[in-house]
Amino acid sequence: MRRREFRDKTLLLESGKWFDLQILKIIDIPGDQPYFMARDMNGLKHLIPSSYYGDYDLREGDTISCRLDRINCLGRFFFEPVHPFYKSGGAYKFKLKEFLRYSDCTNNIFAAKVIDIFGNEWETTKFSSETEPSPEIDSVLCCVETVKKAKLYLSVIDRRIDHKPSA
Repeated sequence: MRRREFRDKTLLLESGKWFDLQILKIIDIPGDQPYFMARDMNGLKHLIPSSYYGDYDLREGDTISCRLDRINCLGRFFFEPVHPFYKSGGAYKFKLKEFLRYSDCTNNIFAAKVIDIFGNEWETTKFSSETEPSPEIDSVLCCVETVKKAKLYLSVIDRRIDHKPSA
C-alpha cells in the first residue's frame, strides 16, 4: 500500500511575489470591517480588507494581481492588490497642495503634500534643500516607492527643486 504524502500548497506562495486572486464575494465580519474573499491558484481562500481599496473599483468575479507582502506567524497571508494607476518604482506628476516645512537647526527640511488622481492627499518623504521651494510650482514629480494598504509612499525626484533626501 502506498502512503499518501502531505503537500502544503502554501509553499508555492512566496512573500514579495505577485499572484492572481479571484474575488469570490464581499463578506461582513461582525465587529470588524468588510473583506474581499479571494481564491488563489491553489484554491486557498484569503481575506483582503476592502475598506482600503474603495478607489480600486474591485468587484465580485474580478481577477486581480496581488503582491504577497508577508505571511505572519499565525499563517495569515497579507496581499496588496496592484494599484489601478501607480506602479512601485514609477515616476508620476502629482498636483502640489503645499510644501511643509519642518524645523531643524542646521538644515531646511521639507516635504510635499500632493494629491493623487483620486483626490487623496499624500505626504512625501522629507528632503533637505538649501533654498525654499518656489511658490510657483503647481505639480511635483515623485517616485512611488511602494504601495501598502492602498497608501502611496512617495519621494520627490523633481529637478526643479534643489533637494537631497533627509535622514
